[in-house]
Amino acid sequence: MGISPLPRTVNFGGYRGKIVDEVWVQEDFEDLDYRFFIQQIRWNDGDESIRIAYYTRPHGTDDTQWNFANRAPNIYPETLGELIRRAMQRNWFHI
Repeated sequence: MGISPLPRTVNFGGYRGKIVDEVWVQEDFEDLDYRFFIQQIRWNDGDESIRIAYYTRPHGTDDTQWNFANRAPNIYPETLGELIRRAMQRNWFHI
């Protein structure tokens, strides 16, 4: 499957939009590699949202083998901290 370049289409519960930006942190393990990400999504109605999820692939395979994991991530605190640090460097958050 792999991960397509940005922007890429996203569908969620009948809503359509585009992933316009993302940050990620990769962790490689003996059997499986994980790419945890935070994405900025711009929906067709103009709204924006943030998605936190991850991709997996068999360890050592090429980038065409990434698959979206449609479930909540289980992530080390250090990895989550790095992911949040990278996301905060973007202009996505209005805080």
